[in-house]
Amino acid sequence: MSALELELWDATLFRAINAGAKASRAKHEVVSIVLDVFGDRLPSYVLAGHRRDLQLMTRRLKEVPKVLQCLLSHLIEAPCTTAAFRFLSVVDDFLESSYSCFSGSKGDALDCLRLLGRLILHKPDTTKLLSAMPNGLCKWLADEEGILAEDEHQEMVSSYY
Repeated sequence: MSALELELWDATLFRAINAGAKASRAKHEVVSIVLDVFGDRLPSYVLAGHRRDLQLMTRRLKEVPKVLQCLLSHLIEAPCTTAAFRFLSVVDDFLESSYSCFSGSKGDALDCLRLLGRLILHKPDTTKLLSAMPNGLCKWLADEEGILAEDEHQEMVSSYY
């Protein structure tokens, strides 16, 4: 995803939140609506005039962790809906692939892990949240390949336990 597409996502989310505020909708409601794009109800969506398949969008989201982080940060304040749990599975896929195909840059994964830690602290149903992320989160916390520095690993483990 190009920087322009990332800006488009960020601007779209910002506009949606502002429009929602004008319509007396809470920010978490607007974010839930955006996350519903990942649901089964919409077979496709339109972005910048081009029709795209939801699978492509999900794959692209996993390729652009900054968008995942943006949506994840808004999810902290939102109630955990079915769409939110589907989104968490996308985040988990990103974390799993970023650990499995580690190429030296762990900053985006660590940022997602930190946001997930904050999300878990703010939600009452921790077990359900963790079950939505069975693979990627576990790989990073276990860190069997020793990708994380000792202080990074300690930070991650202490924020989840």
